[in-house]
Amino acid sequence: MEHFLSDNRSLRRLLPFLFLALNLVLVWPSLFPALADIESWDESLYIFHGVELAHGTLPTIANKPLSAILYAIIYQFVGHSSSWFVQCCGIGRLVLFVLMWLSALKLADSLRRYFDPLIMPALLLSTNWLVGSIRWAGDSLFSTCACLSLAHTISFQEEKKIKDILLAGLFVGFASLARREGLLLIIPLLISVLLSALPVVRWRKLCFAIVPIFVVLALFTGWHRLRQNDWGWEMPRQQFYEIFEQGQASLLEHPVTGYSGSGNKWREAQRLAEQIYGNMQSNDASVLNAIARNPGMFLTSILRRLALIPHHFLIVTGAVGAAHICLAFRGIVGLIEKREFKVLLLMFAWMLPLLAQITINFAERMVLLDYFVVISLACSGVQCVLKHRRSRNELIGWGFLFAVLLFSQFLLNALAVGVIIFVAALIFTLTFKTRLSEYTKNADGLLILTCVLMYLHGPYLSPVYRDPHCEDVEQANLFMQQKLAPRARIIACAPRDIVAANLEFVNPWTLLSAKCGPQEIMDYLNRSNIEAVYIDDELRRDEPRFCEQIHSLSGHGLKNIYRSSSGSIEIFAR
Repeated sequence: MEHFLSDNRSLRRLLPFLFLALNLVLVWPSLFPALADIESWDESLYIFHGVELAHGTLPTIANKPLSAILYAIIYQFVGHSSSWFVQCCGIGRLVLFVLMWLSALKLADSLRRYFDPLIMPALLLSTNWLVGSIRWAGDSLFSTCACLSLAHTISFQEEKKIKDILLAGLFVGFASLARREGLLLIIPLLISVLLSALPVVRWRKLCFAIVPIFVVLALFTGWHRLRQNDWGWEMPRQQFYEIFEQGQASLLEHPVTGYSGSGNKWREAQRLAEQIYGNMQSNDASVLNAIARNPGMFLTSILRRLALIPHHFLIVTGAVGAAHICLAFRGIVGLIEKREFKVLLLMFAWMLPLLAQITINFAERMVLLDYFVVISLACSGVQCVLKHRRSRNELIGWGFLFAVLLFSQFLLNALAVGVIIFVAALIFTLTFKTRLSEYTKNADGLLILTCVLMYLHGPYLSPVYRDPHCEDVEQANLFMQQKLAPRARIIACAPRDIVAANLEFVNPWTLLSAKCGPQEIMDYLNRSNIEAVYIDDELRRDEPRFCEQIHSLSGHGLKNIYRSSSGSIEIFAR
């Protein structure tokens, strides 16, 4: 053990993975959720597209094919199990979590000129960025690929190696398959190459950056053309228009809408969009036609999304996110003082996809897309704080800031977990201070800062044993697998429970938007060959009128074939 600790290189290589192992232990319950805890829309659709890919149907570029490839691979190993859906989700979350961790470590290594790379695992341990992202595989894979492309671009600026620019282009191509906005990263990548290369070799280096992107996209679109007889690039106009309509959710809290907060927010946003821009038919499903009808309100919606970013950020990241932002500002100041403008511009340029999201649709989770930029700048800020920690102004300023944040977290009842972490970290610091400071300057200060950030993070989920046979969602899932024909068409509020039972999900939006009566609903079910209607608490909350109509059809075309023990889930079949 003594010999191992005396080996500087071995310890530095191992420490990040020890932090990763500790982080995995802390977040383990979040990585392997029960069926009821899986995100009912996006995450479920990612898994569904993976299953479709495993059966030979390729998703389009708009449906984030990189996540489908991930889940298709996982499905090959667990598809035979009756709990395949939960297992796919758990393994996928674990893979995404580790990939994001490793990509952030790679970025820290490329920025070693500006801070000690060991600061990154310390901050990763305290952040909830990773757990907040893994429910959306497209976002996680985009963050991973964008982070790696930025890391190799920065390395290229330093070392001018062809390998780095090839890899940067390759990961931009993968980022484009994770989210279509990833194509925007081509712009800062090419600009960085043009500014860094000598005029004689500039165009050759530019080709090295473009070729990997072209190869990745050409291989996928060629594969799509062969299998699906189309190129897979064009998003259906109707789907894109619906995304635009749902993007008006940021306006719902505006006083003129009168939105009370009840009902499905996204459907309310679509109704609001119809009031502002007209309906889809009148605009010929064209977003440009809709914007032309009311450009002033479109600009207002963009400004409102921009104004809501700090609010969304604090909701998603909490007090520890506020601390990271403050440290990031300190890092920006430190880099400006050193006149490191190029690396700052690169980091901000990599946030271009986030800005693009603001123009059409923006959800709370989007603030995490480029969090690797924030946490890298925060690492630079930590380096500045540790370097100037003997400065009275620095000490007073950061002491006051963290006192406020700690008090706010105390009010949120995170004291018990925070004190345990704080005391454990202090004991660790005092015990190993002499040895660790041989390998990392200011190790004691870094460890104390880490435990303060861990305190701000608040409590993690506790491991809880769940008996699937006692949970309503699991019981209903087992019933549908046993009693309903495979691929039967089922109406439900969200696809999760239907896809998990190997059935086909049907969105009730057509019926809801038309405000159909009971007989019209029955005619639609017969005409569309829909076998059953799945009613849960979410559908009752969002669409109580529709649920009442389904109940009124019981015994008049529909029969109640299933009711959970608590009554929270009911299934009505034709």
